[in-house]
Amino acid sequence: MSHQIIQQLFEKDLQQWAQGQGLAIAYPNFQFEPVGVAYLRCFTLPADTASNDLAGDHELLTGVFQVSVVMQAGAGTDVAGRVCEGLKGHFPIYSYLQRDAFKVQVMSKPQRGPLIQGDGEATVPISISYRSDTF
Repeated sequence: MSHQIIQQLFEKDLQQWAQGQGLAIAYPNFQFEPVGVAYLRCFTLPADTASNDLAGDHELLTGVFQVSVVMQAGAGTDVAGRVCEGLKGHFPIYSYLQRDAFKVQVMSKPQRGPLIQGDGEATVPISISYRSDTF
C-alpha cells in the first residue's frame, strides 16, 4: 500500500472533525485563501518504509500526520489548545483509520509543539505518529 492512502485517510477524517469546529483546512499543493482568525494546515511526513521479515512480504509504513493551527499574531494560543484537545478525542491512541482491508493505526496521542511566531501569524504544530503493517 502507500503513504498516499494514509494521507487521504487522515485528511478525510480531519475534514469531518474540522467542519464541526468551523475550521478551514489548507491542504498540500492546493490553492487556499485564509478566512477567519484561525485555520488548519495539514501534512503527512512519511518515514522510510521497512520490512520485518527476510522474504520482504511484510511492509511497515510509519510517519507523522501533522496538523498546524495557524492564527493571527497576538491572538494568544487558546484556539491551538482547543484544537489539540479536540484532536486527542478524535484521533485516540491505537485507533485505526481504514479503507477496505488497508488499516493505519494512530501510535501517539496528538502532541502539541512549540509556538512558531511569524510576520502577522503564529503557528502551533500538532503531531500524530502512525504505522501501517501489510503482509
